[in-house]
Parts: sequence; C-alpha cells; structure tokens
Amino acid sequence: MSVCEEMRLDFNPLLLNYVLTKLYPSSSRPLLACHPRDLISMALDKSTYDERGAQIDIDDLRWAWGSYFLPDDNRGDAAMKR
Repeated sequence: MSVCEEMRLDFNPLLLNYVLTKLYPSSSRPLLACHPRDLISMALDKSTYDERGAQIDIDDLRWAWGSYFLPDDNRGDAAMKR
C-alpha cells in the first residue's frame, strides 16, 4: 500500500516531481524510505490545521521539508554535543 493510499490522499505526480527535482537536489540529502510517509504526514497535518481538508500542495510540502530537515549550517556543533 502506498503512503497516499494509507493516508487516503489522492496521488499527485506534480508534487512527487517537485520533491524529486527541487527539494532533494538542492539539499544533497539521500532519499530514504521513511521520508515520503513523514513529509506527507506533516503536510497533511498542516493542511488540516489550515482547515483545507485532505489536500496538500507544494507550499505544504515545502513547509514540511523545512520543519523535517534542519539547514546544513545547524547540523554541526549542536548535533555533535549530544
């Protein structure tokens, strides 16, 4: 079962294309199996909070991406001190 099916969300190939061609390449992050579930879940939570129902858009995915991943400049010292 796909993440979209699991979350009762219509699959949108434009959103997938955006993530694969814009977000991942600009971040140099590896594509991990947990990312689709986590990012879609966060984007869906935001759209629900914004009272737009079970519809996500590029802005929701960008928000989820920014919340899920710290910028590279914040990953150094703080992470090493833990």
